Amino acid sequence: MCSRNLEDIVAQHTIKLDYNEGDDRHHLYSMDKKRIVYLGNRDICYKVIRDNPKYEIVKILTFSDCALQRFLEREHSECEIITELDNDYVIQLLINLSYEILIVNGCPFVLPASLLKSSGKILLNTHPTYLPYLRGKTPINGCLLYDYPLGATTYCMSDKIDGGNIIYQEKVDLTPDLDLGLCYFISYTLEEKVFRRALEVLEESDYQYVGAEIDTVKYPLFKNDSDLRELDFQKMTAADCVRHVRAYGIEGEGCYANIKGIRYVIYDAEQVVNEYILGKMSSFKEGSVVLEYDSKKLIKCHEGILKLKKYCKI
Repeated sequence: MCSRNLEDIVAQHTIKLDYNEGDDRHHLYSMDKKRIVYLGNRDICYKVIRDNPKYEIVKILTFSDCALQRFLEREHSECEIITELDNDYVIQLLINLSYEILIVNGCPFVLPASLLKSSGKILLNTHPTYLPYLRGKTPINGCLLYDYPLGATTYCMSDKIDGGNIIYQEKVDLTPDLDLGLCYFISYTLEEKVFRRALEVLEESDYQYVGAEIDTVKYPLFKNDSDLRELDFQKMTAADCVRHVRAYGIEGEGCYANIKGIRYVIYDAEQVVNEYILGKMSSFKEGSVVLEYDSKKLIKCHEGILKLKKYCKI
């Protein structure tokens, strides 16, 4: 795709269109170009929409030092930097601005969707999981933690967090070779695919398509709390420890544990299954280091032996 320069963005902000906020929904959707407000920290959906002649971006709201802000800076494109504390300001801005579609891709705010949609606006969010699984912030770890499929979903927003009506989604089943880094890659590349297809679905239906409603009752929010990253070898089995480490096993995340009074962050581990080793170490105390060699440590867990393969002191 070719880049859009600063002059293009500025020109968009000064174009005057024949539009009244009180016009009905049919009039809004009959315009040749749909005016877009883009809100989020990811650049995935932005790259899809920026050069599409059917749409015109009139405002970009993003966060400092995120993927979208860095990409816009390289493009020399204009945006407004906001913070997670600007919730009320952003909501008021979204109420006052003239646009037809709000595109959200990585936003920590809970938006009053029913209020914003009351004037005929469409609110689209693209989420990096196969909804209704793993609703909420930073959900991809949950795929590995709870064995949910990977995926991405574009949906029309409601007042509920990651609730509304699905426009389009796709999923990829988990396989043993997938670590967290590959899960991020799959989910974010799927976001581009499902968002692009969701736009096509809306365009083909003259923006009248209403998909299946997301079940927010049966499938609760995924709360990515810090305690999910804590390993307690005296209470957790080796299998549970491996599952948690796999779910957070990437630099910048990791799981935490206290070993011999020292705090460690752990990025890779596996369960020892050799019967001879398990028998030899069966008498050791839970939570103790039963063997160290090369850069590896074997830890006696509540049940089983855990081999730490990649870790460092904090």
